[in-house]
Amino acid sequence: QLPYNQKWEFPRDKLRLGGVLGSGAFGKVVEATAYGLGTENKATRVAVKMLKPSAHSEEREALMSELKILSHLGYHDNIVNLL
Repeated sequence: QLPYNQKWEFPRDKLRLGGVLGSGAFGKVVEATAYGLGTENKATRVAVKMLKPSAHSEEREALMSELKILSHLGYHDNIVNLL
């Protein structure tokens, strides 16, 4: 099991959520603007993946597993990167 690192957390109050880009069985992806990524306080266009309120614990665990894997892969031009 991969460890969880809180450095990948981003404050919700620094996100402005927009329209839905896509959805699946247990989640959706929305367009958003993130404020204060990195060292600058500029606005950055991002996509936010989130669970639907009706998601079960297994689906929540699947999303957490995906996030842990992505965090360990690090930055790559051909992979959606974490904030």
